[in-house]
Amino acid sequence: MSDVYNNKISKHYAAYRPPVHKAILESIFPTEPFKHGLDIGCGTGVSTIALVPFCAQTTSVDPSQLMLEQAQPTANI
Repeated sequence: MSDVYNNKISKHYAAYRPPVHKAILESIFPTEPFKHGLDIGCGTGVSTIALVPFCAQTTSVDPSQLMLEQAQPTANI
């Protein structure tokens, strides 16, 4: 699977994925943060970043190195 994404696709994914994650998480998560969050198949980290307000620490993994390279470094991830 990780060889499916090339540099162009991973950059497009990072730039144009709709930012709906935070709104969805706000509607389902409690106000008290979790100790740890896990984003499996994180891609470029859009969902991971949305988890930051809800988790003291978040771990994200993806089989595609090119997708991970598009992720923005963020505190607590």
